[in-house]
Amino acid sequence: MIVKGNNYPQNQDTILLIKNPWYPDYVIEKFRWKTDLYGDPSSWDCSLLIKNLKQSHHGEKLYTWIDPENVGKSTYAFYDVTSTIQVDASPQLPSISIFGGERTGDAITVVCSGFHTCPYSKPTITLNGLEGSDQIKDESIKDGLWKITRTRKGVVKTERLNIQCSVRHYGGITVTATKDKSAKCVHQKITIEPELADVTEGVAKIFTCSVYHSCQKEPTITWNYENMPITKGSKTHSGLNRVTYSHITFLGAKDDHGKKLICTANFSGGKVTTSVVLHVQCVHYNISIEPELADVTEGVAKNFTCSVYHSCQKEPTITWNYENMPITKGSKTRSDLNQVTYSDITFLGAKEDHGKKLTCTANFSGGNIITSVVLCIQCVHHNISIEPELADVTEGVAKNFTCTLYHSCQNENPTITWNYENMQVTEWNKTLSGLDQIIYSSITFLGAKEDHGKKLLCTAKFSGRDITASVVLNVKYPVISGLKTIGLYILTLSLVFLLACILAGVIIYKKQQRSKDAVSGNKPFSKPRMPSPKSEPKSYSGHDSDAEYTNMDELKKY
Repeated sequence: MIVKGNNYPQNQDTILLIKNPWYPDYVIEKFRWKTDLYGDPSSWDCSLLIKNLKQSHHGEKLYTWIDPENVGKSTYAFYDVTSTIQVDASPQLPSISIFGGERTGDAITVVCSGFHTCPYSKPTITLNGLEGSDQIKDESIKDGLWKITRTRKGVVKTERLNIQCSVRHYGGITVTATKDKSAKCVHQKITIEPELADVTEGVAKIFTCSVYHSCQKEPTITWNYENMPITKGSKTHSGLNRVTYSHITFLGAKDDHGKKLICTANFSGGKVTTSVVLHVQCVHYNISIEPELADVTEGVAKNFTCSVYHSCQKEPTITWNYENMPITKGSKTRSDLNQVTYSDITFLGAKEDHGKKLTCTANFSGGNIITSVVLCIQCVHHNISIEPELADVTEGVAKNFTCTLYHSCQNENPTITWNYENMQVTEWNKTLSGLDQIIYSSITFLGAKEDHGKKLLCTAKFSGRDITASVVLNVKYPVISGLKTIGLYILTLSLVFLLACILAGVIIYKKQQRSKDAVSGNKPFSKPRMPSPKSEPKSYSGHDSDAEYTNMDELKKY
């Protein structure tokens, strides 16, 4: 291959070699060791490769010379076709083409292309400003000109893209092209949580409006309720997606029921809204059943009142867990505009209701509240008595008294006690028809004098109360003891009478003796003679002067 300066090769004296594989030293200095063959000459694919092209190579005309001796019969004048070297100071800028990506979140394709003339060492092409997958292609456009292309596919994540395409050519020269791409900011989702907007009147509740987007500039979030505390914030998710949120501390009133709580997000390109329907629940301050002590006598009606204190415009519905019993309802307004709704039930208890709950339920539009009392069913004790009713008791003699209790208690066993202790007691019972029962308690009573006039008490103890029966004790003395007393009295009188009789007999006897002595009377007086103790008594005959003396003394006494 030769170069002819700026002249044509007809002037053979100026022909200079720029490539000679056989004699490389014959190549002119400007191209020496800088040229080479590129391709396969045997396949008729042969090109001149000039390395480290410089500005001094600009304008050189080149043509291919083939030695005629190697051609054969005919010779082709290759010098008729020349090429002029055009050296640019800097490479051509790459081109950038963008397809799609009109809105954030859309798919986008960026094509970066650059031209080059050196397939021997292809340029390096890079693309910045968009993430995605790449494909590189290098193709020949025409003789001596190639096009390298990098295609990247991705997703628009921001409102503004700055695409940079750089081509670094062989030799170290780099050229870069940029292109901006604008995309409309699009919100992905807007929500209000909680979605179920149940609000209690006068009680603060927090609602959160969240806007999911990929906008560089955060949207402005507003609420349709003013003068309520609001806080704002934002955070970034993966993939450059963002969440902008706003918290409102909502304080509901009765008038807000059924209205909408609206959240509006204002973007640069427009606005989006979402809302929830407010369900304002009135305040139910208290619910109670009176009386709280649910003592009910079996078969006896008793009234219970369920009162609900609230601020609801619509009255609650009050129900009881017992049906088929008379119920009356009503309501009244208090001074502070709060209301009391009440329900009265006339409760008729049965044995099986003992221990169960009497429940009152107030049904509001937003829910229910419940209260209850535990039923204490007092069984019916029909009668209690003591037999025998005539309580004649002999002192020291045992006597049986029986306390009989008629009742209908199924859930308890009443106990029977006596007011006298340390006496033998026996109990038994039996069931009558209709599940009524009889309990017997027999006491073997041993009375004393001090029990006379006192009461013998029998007490039946139930869970609800006690009932008693009594008899008045009439304590009698034993018959044998009376007879002993009378006998002693008669014996005493008899002894007194006997003594009186003896005394009277003695007196009469003495009187009779004196009378006899007076009749015999004229015998001489003789001095009394004391008989000798050793002498035997002797019978006297004739005149006895001692006796006479004695009689005289007796007469003197009278």
